[in-house]
Amino acid sequence: MAVRKRSRTTASTRGRTSSRGRPAARKTGTASRSTARKSASSGRYTEPELRERIKARVMRSSKGGRPGEWSARKAQLVAAEYKKAGGGYRGGRGATQKSLTSWTKEEWQTKEGDARARRGGTTARYLPKKAWEALSPTQKRATERKKREGTRRGKQFVRNTAAARTARKKTTRRR
Repeated sequence: MAVRKRSRTTASTRGRTSSRGRPAARKTGTASRSTARKSASSGRYTEPELRERIKARVMRSSKGGRPGEWSARKAQLVAAEYKKAGGGYRGGRGATQKSLTSWTKEEWQTKEGDARARRGGTTARYLPKKAWEALSPTQKRATERKKREGTRRGKQFVRNTAAARTARKKTTRRR
């Protein structure tokens, strides 16, 4: 008897397309993915179980983003709480930690200078302070409008306008 090759599409994804018109990706088990992530990251932390508990609590909270969504702000909160709870790190800082440190130094904020990006059902554009200063009032409104419209449609990541993208790239540190 001949063995049939399994196709990448399953009954649940057949015929579906992503927002970009491509075939929808298969859903994989989240337990195996998160387990792999835990074991990969546990070597860097002196208290990996403590960090995982803190991370789970931050992920459930709405502070720094929607519950269940990961963000740079949530990474900041996890790092601060982990350190405060007595957790430490092994070895030097990796690229991810260096990136988070530079992100903190760049003073990311909303157009109004607020650290809180979410108001009501939408999220405001979050850019470095110097990038906001480089934009004209019209450009600020345009990128803000684009972000708010995207979050109303349920998008976490919404591209900047060309002017905002250029301003951000000119003002952020090279990693």
